[in-house]
Amino acid sequence: MLTAADGGPEEARKGVEGQIAALEGEIDVLKAEVTSLEAWCVALEYREEQKAKTYEVRDKELIDLSAEKAGLEQLLAVLRASKPDPKDGAKK
Repeated sequence: MLTAADGGPEEARKGVEGQIAALEGEIDVLKAEVTSLEAWCVALEYREEQKAKTYEVRDKELIDLSAEKAGLEQLLAVLRASKPDPKDGAKK
């Protein structure tokens, strides 16, 4: 860091102003990076929510299909029980 002993107060002031400008430039770059990362986070959160909704729908579909399968199996059992036995003389 420059001091008054290095070239006077004017030089010290210019050196400090240069450091401030450099730091402000770094801050601007970091702000842009933060904005970009926040956008990524929002996008990832959205994708995660959509994925969770997809799993909820898929789980509901599986439950519905399982219930339908159970109902069809019960119907099949009833139909098999009510099926008349073929008689030997019926075949001609």
